[in-house]
Order: sequence, then structure tokens, then C-alpha cells
Amino acid sequence: FLLSPRPILVLTGETGCGKSTQVPQYVSACLPSCRTAVTQPRRVAAISLATRVASERGDDLGGDGTGYAVRFDDRSTARTRIRYVTDGTLLREGTADPLLGRYGAVVLDEAHERSLRTDVLFGVVKRALEARLRLRGGGEGKGRGEGKDDADADVMKGMRKESRKRNLSELKVIVMSATLDVDLFRKYFEGCKGNVDKNDDVTFLSVPGRTFPVQTLYTPAGQDVRMCLSILCTAWSFLYVLVCAAD
Repeated sequence: FLLSPRPILVLTGETGCGKSTQVPQYVSACLPSCRTAVTQPRRVAAISLATRVASERGDDLGGDGTGYAVRFDDRSTARTRIRYVTDGTLLREGTADPLLGRYGAVVLDEAHERSLRTDVLFGVVKRALEARLRLRGGGEGKGRGEGKDDADADVMKGMRKESRKRNLSELKVIVMSATLDVDLFRKYFEGCKGNVDKNDDVTFLSVPGRTFPVQTLYTPAGQDVRMCLSILCTAWSFLYVLVCAAD
């Protein structure tokens, strides 16, 4: 897939099959001149996965090999090959650079955990993908529904012009999840064909089995007890701030 003209891969696999740790390493090996962004819905997952991958690769966490970037904590450099980020972090980067020019591949992990940030991020990544597409004969890719809105068409035309000016390569997008509605993503990415002539612009791959053991752990306290404790801690912290301010 990484060496083919297809720009999109949808990968499904059971929890523990190694999607989040192994696939980014494959991407980095196949695209040695590109940086790879791997999104996670939570900062704890981004940090722990980056630590694990750095250990497997023998990298110094935060160096040129593997790093992470979450809110208020960025352990990466301009040359970090595999960069684990939260959805919000990549979304902020997409606001500053809609083409996501820093990356040659974007891995959208845990796509089934839908949220407002995730949905907006999918839109940002799709627009960057369409703007950076190249067709045979030096043509340009054409996004689904382009031309229906003149303002949107003008924006996409400007993005493509900027992409050619910066000489950006085609963006590879990998969508991963343990449980995924394949038809939903097929329809969403329809039209992002790149160099593909047929209607197989999206590649689907299913990974059976597990590579790593998975344990199910249960919290000893119920949700109501934890919520009450959280409320009490918040109230106590607020009271402490008021007392300190009064002094």
C-alpha cells in the first residue's frame, strides 16, 4: 500500500494485534524520507505508545527516531520520524498548516472513538489529502463534490497551488480501529483516487488474531463513588484557592 498509488488504507484488527505499535514502524521503514504522525484520542495513550515504540526501535524518546506531542508536553524535534500526537494536537497543526506539510503519512488510530475533534480532524486530513493528490500526466486530483460551492472550490484551488509551490509529496492516510464501519469510510473517502484508475481508491485490510495478551481489569469503586470523590476534590481545591487569595 505504501508504495502503491492508493492514498488511503483502512485497517481493522483486534485489540492487541499490534496496530498502534507496529504499523507506524512499517510506515517509517517504507517512507524513510517522510515524517509520520500517529493520532491517539488520549494523551496517556500517545505517551505510552511513543515510549514503547522508542524502546522497540532502540531510540531515545524525543530524539530523531520516535517522540510524542501532547498539550503542554512536546518531546519531539523537527526531524522526529514517528510522532505520536493527540487528536487535538494534530488539529491545531492543521489549523496553522492545512496541508499538513510536515508529514508524509498520517495514521488515524482508534477511529471508532468518535468525538467532535476526531470528526473535524478527519475533515482536515481529507482536504490535505485531496490538495496533495497527483494524477498521471501531471494533472490534479479532484475531490468529491468539488464545484458545488465556488468559495470552497477557490479554497481548494489555493491549497493545491500552495502544495505545488512547496513541492509536497502525496499524503498517505491510514485509518485504524478494532471495530470499524468499513462502508462508512469507503463513502467518506470516495473520490480521493490519486493515480488509481479504477474504483479502488481505498484499500481495506483486516488483521486477525492477537500478538500481545489483553487483560480485562475492573475498577474496585463504582462510577458514583468516583464521581463524588472527584466533586469533593474539586470543591476542596476551589476552597483552598479562595483561602489563599484571602490571605
